[in-house]
Parts: sequence; structure tokens; C-alpha cells
Amino acid sequence: MNNKKRISLALALLLGLSSLTACQKSDEKPAEEKKQEEKADEADKKEDSKEEEKKEGEKTEGKFEATGPGYGGDIKVAVDLKDGKIENIEILENLESAGVGKVAMPIVAERIKKGQSVNVDTVTGATASSKGLMLAVTNALKDANIADKFKEEYKEDREYPSELDADVVILGGGGAGLAAAVEAVEKGSSVIVVEKNGYVGGNTILSGGIYNAPDPEKQKAQGIEDSNELFFKQTFEAGDKAANPELVKTLTDNAYDGLEWLKKLGTEFEDKIIQGAGSLYPRTHQAVKPNGTGLIEAYEENLKDKENYKLLTETTAKKILMDGDKVSGVVCENHDGSEVKIKANKAVIISTGGFAKNAEMVVEYKDAEKWPNLDENTISTNLDSIRGDGITMGKEAGADLVDMGLMQFLYLGIPKKGQITGLVDLGAEKTLFVNKEGKRFVREDGRRDVICKAIFDQKDGEMWLIHSSDALDFDTEKTIEGKDFKTVLENGEFGWVKGDTLEELAEKMNVPYENLKETIDQYNKAVDDKKDEFGRENLTIKFEKGPFVGVPRVPSLHHTMGGLRIDKDCHVLNKDGNAIKGLYAAGEVTGGIHGANRVGGNAIVDTVVFGRIAGQNAADEK
Repeated sequence: MNNKKRISLALALLLGLSSLTACQKSDEKPAEEKKQEEKADEADKKEDSKEEEKKEGEKTEGKFEATGPGYGGDIKVAVDLKDGKIENIEILENLESAGVGKVAMPIVAERIKKGQSVNVDTVTGATASSKGLMLAVTNALKDANIADKFKEEYKEDREYPSELDADVVILGGGGAGLAAAVEAVEKGSSVIVVEKNGYVGGNTILSGGIYNAPDPEKQKAQGIEDSNELFFKQTFEAGDKAANPELVKTLTDNAYDGLEWLKKLGTEFEDKIIQGAGSLYPRTHQAVKPNGTGLIEAYEENLKDKENYKLLTETTAKKILMDGDKVSGVVCENHDGSEVKIKANKAVIISTGGFAKNAEMVVEYKDAEKWPNLDENTISTNLDSIRGDGITMGKEAGADLVDMGLMQFLYLGIPKKGQITGLVDLGAEKTLFVNKEGKRFVREDGRRDVICKAIFDQKDGEMWLIHSSDALDFDTEKTIEGKDFKTVLENGEFGWVKGDTLEELAEKMNVPYENLKETIDQYNKAVDDKKDEFGRENLTIKFEKGPFVGVPRVPSLHHTMGGLRIDKDCHVLNKDGNAIKGLYAAGEVTGGIHGANRVGGNAIVDTVVFGRIAGQNAADEK
């Protein structure tokens, strides 16, 4: 008998006793009393029936599938229940970023299983993916009528240090930080990497995985002439000669050696040299694995199990400590909010990335003449954690800043979101850009800033990126995240549309067919004539064979070229141009390398070349 039934009987007895006291001559209960008892009994029967139905509706065994909204789209899971407990969580489908959401979701799945709760900690830096997975699991449990049993919050029992020390402390576990760690560890120094996210990789993990470097042997086989001198000239001039030429030369002279080093670590690259988006010349090496995962996985593989290496994730650097005029360590914040001081016996390396996700800094430093539309609502390709932390800490430690107003957009962002996901083959020779009138408006193999400014001038600040079957087999291609492009087209993911004919494509793109046909005809003639009205130089492939595909894209804030001033040895310099003892920097946190426009495919080169230099020199610091 449930509690409500007991209360009802007690109430009835109390009413009965009161009646007997008032009417001792009658042995029968008053009609009102009988009516109330009957109502109570009827309510109890209904409650018991509901409880029985609920109990019978609960499913404690079996596999249940459901979806939840993630960062890139719906996350589909299958939840295995056994004896009323979550036995396993299988992630069936998702559009999350490689190295970010795809890394975070298994971590969250393990937390859910461990705590038998759908209310667990998100992975720092992948909140939307984490919550999307939790909601998908919740929906699966709802289908089993058992979700209420898994609502209680679960917190992992972690130990948080208060004091640590290492020879070299690296702030930021992105491409530059991990490159530095590999070199410093190789030299025998003890290394601690501090990473604010719950995973390593930084913006490198979101990149297109392209790496520029003259490669005479492979380029010669393709009829391409190249040299370090030409690489320097094109890079320096593409940045409007605003960069430090000594740093540009360091970048271009060491690019090929960095490429061979990456291969030695285990990163695989495609055999064919291409001209990556915004790279200006065919010297681009495309990593085989999706995005920048091939590089980051190689770093991790070479660092794992090393006794002199320690990684602290979900730990945020707050302040650089000084002992007189020398850097002595860092104050950080653990995931629970407690403080940890890390002593640096030799040096600190700042490699925390740029500030594209810090709206306040972006607005403060922006070049209003070049980017008048840039404001606090501007979308970005970057991780949410890229907020200029290292620039702020370096400045507080006495560092000089350089080129802070130089920022770059990338023309491959998803409208309203900014990510560069869902793309296929970024080779400039296989791509055309048209506006909403179906007309070309800019050279597709030009500078990124020129292309983006041209897009901003089009209707709705948007363009269509088009491919034809002349160069791509849509049935076998994969997106830069490694997803089958055929499936992407079938589902219309990321905004892709497909037309067996140009007319069908125009209809799906909602652009005038006559304009699109004229545009394609004129471009094909330009390929024949080797002369393009917009100045395009990469005129090798016609657009004649269907099917044709297109996807809408917009400019998205991509790279901040300004940051800490460094020399060619990666010492951080003060306003007098002198090195701050024991302080180094590498990657997008620095300035002076790219000038007013970063060449596509040079960002990873930057992280590798200067990350290696910083790691080597920090390990040699006395």
C-alpha cells in the first residue's frame, strides 16, 4: 500500500470517530464520509495503476538510438542498457570537428558511463559537442522510460596539484607548443605543457592540414620550378612587406626541413604537390589525415610514455612569474578553480595562439579602413579558447607587441557559423567562385584578404563555391574531416547542393541559369586562351562535365597576424628590443612573421619552424 492510501485510510478513520462521537445512536457512516472514502479509494487505485504502468514501461535491457544537437549538427548515439545501467555508448553519426568534438565526445561518454549520469562535466573547449552528446544519450534513455534515474549530477574525483616544476613550461598545447615539447624532451629537458582545453591541438587541429615548402624533387616531376628564394619573395610581398624579413627568411629557409621532420615523426602527406587555398603557388603538401589531426597525433605519439613529459589539460595559465629580470615560472588555475604554481627551471614558452575569438581585443586593434565591417559579432573559424591569453600575459611581463591591427579573414566559412568544415579538395585549380547572380567576381587563386573583401562587396556578403566532375570524383572524395562526400551530398550537409547538369545546379543554388552558363563558358574560354579577366593564373581545368556541386560560403575571421615581438631565436623582446630572459614564444601568439596577409599553407609551417626553434633554445637555456 502506498503512502497516499495510508493517509486516506487514516483520514477516513478520523472522520468515522468524529461521526460516532456526534451521532452515537447510529452505527452507519454518514453519506458524506462514505463519499470521501470512495473518492480516496478511487484515487489510490488510479495512482497504483499509474505506478504499475510506469514500472512496466521502463526498459532496463536493450539498445536505444537517439540524436541530440551538437556543434556541427545532430549527434546520433546508441545506448546499451543492462540491468538498468548504461553498459555502452556508441557514437553512430556526427558532424563535429576532427580533433575537437570528435575527441571530446568519447571523453564525455566515459564520464556518463562512469557516473551513470547524463549530468557530467563538459570537456573544456568542446562544450557544444559535450552537451550534444549528453542530450542524445538523455533522449535514448527517455525512449527507454528510464531517463529520470540518470539526472543526478556527477563530478569526477580528481587530484589537483598546488605546486609543480619542470625545466621548460609550455603554455598552450597546439601545433607550436607540441612541436616545442617534442624538441625540448628530445634534448633531455623535463617539460610540462599547460592546455586550457580538455584536449590538445589548438587551431592546428581545425586547419586544412596544408603545409607549404619547396620540394624540388616532387615539384620537378610536375613541371614546377621553385626555390627558398622564390618562397621568401612571394611570402614577403603577399604580406605587403609589412613583416620582419629576418623572420620570413627563417620561415622559408626552414620549411622543407620541418616537412621532413614531420614525416619522420609519422605525419603522412599526399604525393602530389597542389596549390592550397590562398597559397599563391603550387608548393603545398596536403596531409593525409583529416584537418590537422595527422600532425597532432604524430606529436602525441612521440611524447607519450616519456618520463620527462607531463600534460595538464583543462588548466589555464594566468600569470608569468618573474625573479628579478628573469622568468621563473607560471601561475595557473586548475579545472576546479584552485591555484597551481609551476616553477620553470630553464624557461617558459608561450604558444597560446592568437585572439580571433576575443571580440574585445579584435575591436580594440582592428584596422577599420581595411575591415570596416569587423565588429564584436564577427564570426570566426577559431576555437572558442583562442582569446589572446598569452599576448596579455606576455605584455604584463614586459613584452612588446607588434602588428596587432593585422587580421585575416578566410573565405571558406559556413554562413552564420564560421567553421571551415565540410569542404572537399581545397586545390585552387579545381574551384570557381560565383555570387548570388551566378557571376564570377574575383580570381580564385588570389590573396585571401583580396578574395574576402570582394565577397563582402557581393549581395549578402556571400558566395557559392563550385566544383565540377572534370577534376573530382564525388563518389570517392572525402571532406577535409574525412567524411564520405557522397553521403554529404545525399544528405545536403554543410549546405552542399548537386546538379547533374549546370541548369539543375543553378536551380538548386537559386541563381539565374543564363548567368551561370555564361560565367562557365567565359571561364572555359579563359582556360583555352590562358588569359582570365580577373587575373587568375591557375588555368588548367575546364568546367564541362557534370554532375556539378556547390556550397555557400562567407568570410570568417581566421588569423591574427599580430602578437608578441620575437627574434629569429624565438626570444620574446621587450620595448627596448632586448630579450626577456627565460621567455620564448612561437605560433600565432607572435607577430612579425606574416605581415598584412598570411599566405594559405604557411600557418602550420610557422608552428613547426618556430615551435622547434623555441623548444631547442628553451632546453639550452642556462
